[in-house]
Amino acid sequence: MSSALPSTAPAVVDPPSHAPPRRLAPARLATLRATGLLDGASSPALDRLTALAARLLGVPTTLVTLVDADRQVGASVGGAGETAADPRLSHSLCRLVVESGETLVVDDAAEHPLVCDEPAVHELGVRAYLGAPLRTGDGHVLGSLCAVDGAARAWTAEQRALLEDLAGAAAAELELRATTRRLAESTAAFEALLDGTTELVCTLDAEGRVTYANRAAQAALGVSEGGGRLPTLRELLPPSHRAAAREIGDAAARGAREVGVEVVLLGAGGRR
Repeated sequence: MSSALPSTAPAVVDPPSHAPPRRLAPARLATLRATGLLDGASSPALDRLTALAARLLGVPTTLVTLVDADRQVGASVGGAGETAADPRLSHSLCRLVVESGETLVVDDAAEHPLVCDEPAVHELGVRAYLGAPLRTGDGHVLGSLCAVDGAARAWTAEQRALLEDLAGAAAAELELRATTRRLAESTAAFEALLDGTTELVCTLDAEGRVTYANRAAQAALGVSEGGGRLPTLRELLPPSHRAAAREIGDAAARGAREVGVEVVLLGAGGRR
């Protein structure tokens, strides 16, 4: 089967000597590493996508591959072939997707001018390859959702569109993971900062229940975040001050950003 370079295939041009490859962009690498998938973590959502891609395209292997600065990581593998991604960038066709930012369509790798000399073709037996970029909202390509076959095949426009749609879903999952992990790290750092102050700091939910208390507040009020049911603001106030709890709740319901109330709080052992 002959396979000329499709008109829609990416044109990978070597960057000028002063410009680093796209895969080395610091912001791209930071987002990639924030996903947590470079260190062996799994993603059930990505596993479902690769399994679906393998069934719909009828290929032995589909992969979500993430291209780091000097290696390739298989974040998910689907299909009956269950072929793992080779970690060597020299054996990665997905790096071409990252560098071009476009879908790579290879019907017959042996006759494709862009990949015919790639080690993946001669050493790993890749003959047909379809890889769509995993592009984040800020335009960085983290890797590729790809379909691989050991036999030449003619990919259709419908198959390409399908893989690109699934790649969009995979990219959204990667971005969500990165954002969630960054938020968790930021929250942990902020809580560590609050734990270093002697001020009493608490957060409340819509019912007035304590959802967070820094160390000073836990010690003074006898509040323990891991100790079962958390108290409500009303329970922390003596009866003569409980009207303040209603005032705070009403202000919060109105969307007030700031409420100034002076109250007495009941601390550990009933200390006021």
